[in-house]
Amino acid sequence: MTGMSYLEDFAAKTDQTAFTQATTSASPKSYDEGYEAGWNDAIAAEKDASDKSLRDMAVALQEAGFTYFEARQHVLKSLRPFVEAISQVILPELAQASLGPKIVETLDALANGIEDPIEILCPPAAESTLREICEEQIKFPVTLQAEPTLADQQVLFRYANGSAELDMSRCVADIQTAITEFYAGLTAEDIQHA
Repeated sequence: MTGMSYLEDFAAKTDQTAFTQATTSASPKSYDEGYEAGWNDAIAAEKDASDKSLRDMAVALQEAGFTYFEARQHVLKSLRPFVEAISQVILPELAQASLGPKIVETLDALANGIEDPIEILCPPAAESTLREICEEQIKFPVTLQAEPTLADQQVLFRYANGSAELDMSRCVADIQTAITEFYAGLTAEDIQHA
């Protein structure tokens, strides 16, 4: 026999054929589909992470809000005795002390359009103090008269075209009522958030 082989070598052809088939079967369409599937997976994973972050943030904000509400309620409740003491003790004294300046302020406002004397009716206990104020600070004609039917911090002003009233005791009572209603509302919030 000669050195020539009668059998054909298919190994080289098989490797080349497999390579050719692999490269020709991977068409651009398949590549695009694979790329799109990978991209969609990445978007879905990012959305899941974003949704989880939003849920975690919402829970944290809700807990912080609840904590703020509890802290606010606690502070307001602890201030209640102080605020009520101010409204019951200090506020009436402040109203009494500010009665004179408030009368001067009211008279100044009334005097702008009035030429006739203004009559001031006041409680008997305030007459001497108000007389001093009128003599020292009021530069237009006024008459002062004690009226026993008036409350301690109530003053009436009469003039030709009408009248006006200054009632500091009503202001104090309105503030005290507002404080009471505020704390009643605070209790209602506690019940609502319980």
